[in-house]
Amino acid sequence: DDAEDSEEAKLYDGRAEMSKEEVKALEMSVKPVRLALDKLRKAAHAIKKSTTIILPEWYVILDRMAQASKEKGKQPLSTRIMPRDVTTRWNYTYEMLDFAYTYRDAYNQVTANQ
Repeated sequence: DDAEDSEEAKLYDGRAEMSKEEVKALEMSVKPVRLALDKLRKAAHAIKKSTTIILPEWYVILDRMAQASKEKGKQPLSTRIMPRDVTTRWNYTYEMLDFAYTYRDAYNQVTANQ
């Protein structure tokens, strides 16, 4: 049973069955996604680790956005920091992307202020 579990844990890599041209085309097509993920990972790390500059600014931006939402009668975003991605867990990547989409206005403001 343990051997079966370890076999299921192995990932399938379809590139082995592709030609060199197909692999190159695949790599080029996913390059923008990889770059976006790298930027988000770096931003999440920078926000969390910068306790004196970026993190306080992040909270100021979220507070300002919450006040604006309340004034418009909308539900404000909760005050959270971006979850860090763990490359070995696909759901962490999803959570980071979902957070970045939901908090995109705050993310854009904090990255523009640097």
